[in-house]
Amino acid sequence: MSHADDDRRSQFRKQEHMAKRTVKQLIGELGSRNTAPELGNARRPAFAQDFDWQDQYRIQGVWSEILARASEGIGDLLDHCDDDRYCITISSHHSPRNLSVGDICWRVVKEQVEGFIPDGDYRPVELHILGGFKKEDIRKWCEEHRTATLADLQLEAIRQVRNKVMGSTRFGDDWKSAYAARLDKYEDEIKSTGEAIAASSEAWDRETEKFFEPDKSTKKGN
Repeated sequence: MSHADDDRRSQFRKQEHMAKRTVKQLIGELGSRNTAPELGNARRPAFAQDFDWQDQYRIQGVWSEILARASEGIGDLLDHCDDDRYCITISSHHSPRNLSVGDICWRVVKEQVEGFIPDGDYRPVELHILGGFKKEDIRKWCEEHRTATLADLQLEAIRQVRNKVMGSTRFGDDWKSAYAARLDKYEDEIKSTGEAIAASSEAWDRETEKFFEPDKSTKKGN
């Protein structure tokens, strides 16, 4: 186990108090105490020598807690999708990227709203309804849906994906029928329980693969 793993686990243990925080309060804690690093053209950002990695781990813990409890405060997440405070730096498609608090909120919203819908061979990328949005698109979508429940947003996502599938000429009838049947099961589950479908734990696993560690980063002055 690396020192970084020890540090992160220690930091997570200190955050047991987060269970007592509301999602709105947790969003408030997403703001970093660090200054966003310079990105340049390298795969590793130029983290400052005094970059506070403990605060980076703190933010990871807050992010994880928000993802796990997003259904409790979906409206608060929508309210903060344009929050410009610096939050964290990750590796995205082999390039570093500085994320704002709003970026994190939008990532969580997307995962909660449509992350449960079948993917891979069953759902080509072009059928993701919230992908590729620009900032103005995100702001407009959030404003239009800020009073909706997560269950309502998931039902809307299912309807939109189903319409795209059934109206497409790319897929055969058998594929469409099989895919629509899977969507129907999710729709029936949400309607019968009145509750949203929880995001998979794999969502957080995918995010952790993008985190930088101090021993892997280029520091200013080195």
